[in-house]
Amino acid sequence: SRRAVHVLNSAYQNAANVVARHPLAPLFMHPDDIAAESLKPGENVEITSSAGRVVGQLKEDPAMMRGVVSMPHSWGSADPDDGDTCLTSALVSLDEAIEAINFMPRQSGIPVNINRMRPQ
Repeated sequence: SRRAVHVLNSAYQNAANVVARHPLAPLFMHPDDIAAESLKPGENVEITSSAGRVVGQLKEDPAMMRGVVSMPHSWGSADPDDGDTCLTSALVSLDEAIEAINFMPRQSGIPVNINRMRPQ
């Protein structure tokens, strides 16, 4: 999870100055990881987990640990038919990696793959 400039949790994500800066939720990666995947900062990517798929726009962050990505939560549509949502909860499984004692799903440290967005 991560905070984004000009946004307070999920509020203001549709404000004109935020949309101009972040047409999709930003996905932060270490610059070396971006280069290793033959991707480019500013490029739109899809983020997939075993539970689902979301989209984001790549942003460099040299302070990030290699192999880790970070993205703000609560951006995008909760409509399951919206194929281009940024809503990170779509990456969370309600069936896998559930805590035995309280049935809480894994909400961070989710294994994901990052790929160039496929044409629609």
